[in-house]
Amino acid sequence: MFEFPVLEDNPYQIDLNKLEELLGLHKPELIVLGKSMTLHREPVKEIAKLVSGMNPKPILHYDMAHVIGLTGPYFQEPFKEV
Repeated sequence: MFEFPVLEDNPYQIDLNKLEELLGLHKPELIVLGKSMTLHREPVKEIAKLVSGMNPKPILHYDMAHVIGLTGPYFQEPFKEV
């Protein structure tokens, strides 16, 4: 288990380059996105692309219970991103 790496200049955004390295190193079975406070959209599409070639492919789970009111064309449409 590991936490998502974040950008040095923004601790609220996932560092996708570092995440790609960690995915190759740890080969997780499950990836869980979601938090109580959202300042930026979750990179669902980007992470789905990173794991698309992994075998076995991890499950990508987005817990959006806290931000469900923000889903839609003006913020994020996660069901269209995977």
